[in-house]
Amino acid sequence: MGKTPTSPWGLRAHASGLHQKDLARLAGTDPINVSRGLRGDWTSGVPKHLQALIIAWELMTPAQREDWMRQVVAIVPE
Repeated sequence: MGKTPTSPWGLRAHASGLHQKDLARLAGTDPINVSRGLRGDWTSGVPKHLQALIIAWELMTPAQREDWMRQVVAIVPE
């Protein structure tokens, strides 16, 4: 993440080492959409799928995170 996030979900992602670029790849969307979602730009608040991805990331070990990202990159290359 370029700037330090200020929203609760952005802070959680940042604290666990999950960058917006990686969160966007996991969510199958563009980083700008993740940024908007974490800021709560939508009337429904932070999208539930972003919340779920952040929680899953927090629960994983570093090895599990690396394996997850490797598998996602194999499916959705940069």
